[in-house]
Amino acid sequence: FDEFVTGTNRVGFNRQTIVGGNARRPVTTGDFLISLFPSSRLTITNNTSIHSTRIDGDSSLRVLENATLASELIYFRFLGIRTVGNSTDATYRASRWLTFFSGYHFSNRLIRSVENLAFPGESPFGESHQQENTLHSGLAGVRIKPVKPLTIILDGELARSDRPFTPVSGRNLHALGARVQYKQKSLLLAGAYKQNYNVNSASVSFHSSRSRSYFFDASWTPRDWLSWEASYAKLHLDTATSLAFFLQSQLIEGRQSVYISNIHTANLGVRFAIARKADVFLGYSISRDAGDGRSTQAAGAGSDPARQALVPFQTFPLRYESPLARVSFRLRQNVRWNAGWQFYRYKEEFHLTFPTQDYCAHTGYTSLSWSF
Repeated sequence: FDEFVTGTNRVGFNRQTIVGGNARRPVTTGDFLISLFPSSRLTITNNTSIHSTRIDGDSSLRVLENATLASELIYFRFLGIRTVGNSTDATYRASRWLTFFSGYHFSNRLIRSVENLAFPGESPFGESHQQENTLHSGLAGVRIKPVKPLTIILDGELARSDRPFTPVSGRNLHALGARVQYKQKSLLLAGAYKQNYNVNSASVSFHSSRSRSYFFDASWTPRDWLSWEASYAKLHLDTATSLAFFLQSQLIEGRQSVYISNIHTANLGVRFAIARKADVFLGYSISRDAGDGRSTQAAGAGSDPARQALVPFQTFPLRYESPLARVSFRLRQNVRWNAGWQFYRYKEEFHLTFPTQDYCAHTGYTSLSWSF
């Protein structure tokens, strides 16, 4: 529910909104799983599940304008969402270093709603609507272990949906992924890549989104008293969506909003002990959305007022960083004194508010821990 009205006093053009009624919300779920082992190398699993959520009651919403005393009355009777899904997955271990896996997933969702009362002589369901959606998905992948410390996983998925419920729901989707991990004693190195594409074009609207993510993680404990860890991740997201909105009392149609985000995140931490009497941790983390390089000022959108209104909301570059330090002294076998400091810095590089959000903070703390 979203509303914005203005008035000079409590009469003016202000509105009153009154809601009331009773409702119950029964939920039904069920799962059935069966696993088959035709051979020592092959495993097949099949899972069937059902989930049903229903909201049933006699709710009403009335809106009254104080100036004209005009009112609008809306009834809500029923909302039901039922989903039935079935998935079949197979894993085949060809050798000690090579494994294949694949699967087929199917789901059917039915959404029903009753939005009005039923009167004598009319349908007992009142003003009812329903929509059914079916999703088919196939996936496949391979797991390779050429040497004992190294593991490589490649996978992909392709999905199709006939009637997505909303313009941003999945329709034509595909996903690709890869992961590499190397683990030797206390050394761990891992990296991964994942991309998801969704194209959802409908008769009244269109929407498409693409996301690509990368990450690298490393940790190592070379000595009992020393360990460190580091990670880096990047998430790229771009979406294109059709828009229809009101601007200066006029309906604007046929517009397109393109949102692009490039988020970089890095973390670094080091732990070490001092003469078995104290433990020290030093860390640093930073997150930055680089946006897409476009100006967030509406002045760069030319003379088109609709474009000027959209440009500031299509990218949000910002930065957040936080170094920290902690130390823990062992006073007795089961008593420790702890102290720490952390610095916070947040800075927005877009200009939707004035002044632009930009702040920093220092936080210090101390504590005493007792274990028994």
